[in-house]
Amino acid sequence: MPPSILDGRALATTYEYDDAGRLVRSVQEPAWTDRDRALMLALVYYRNTRCPNCGGDPAECGPDSRGKWEVPPPRRCYRTDRLALAQESSKADRPEALSWTVQRRGVANGADSQSEPRAGGRRLSAGR
Repeated sequence: MPPSILDGRALATTYEYDDAGRLVRSVQEPAWTDRDRALMLALVYYRNTRCPNCGGDPAECGPDSRGKWEVPPPRRCYRTDRLALAQESSKADRPEALSWTVQRRGVANGADSQSEPRAGGRRLSAGR
């Protein structure tokens, strides 16, 4: 999908009629503008020049950076944790047909602006 269309640009269509008022042809402008193509080429270049493992600057990933990185302890997301516990304890038939949501305790269904739907009954992996 071209970025300009994602930004709301509508494609213009030109209609041509003969002397009797019958439609002869219609021509729609190209979906991809020069700017759209340039943006996509820049994105491809950017992705191709990043570290394939971490996505960072390759200059920061080489041997010169050995010992310069640290990994802080993981942070637990208790919303995701509660969802995973509920999914693991569910004995429902065809769990892939379930749509899960997470909401704050004591808040009526759907009234919590923080609730996040999890469509398709997708079970969370251990790595999430």
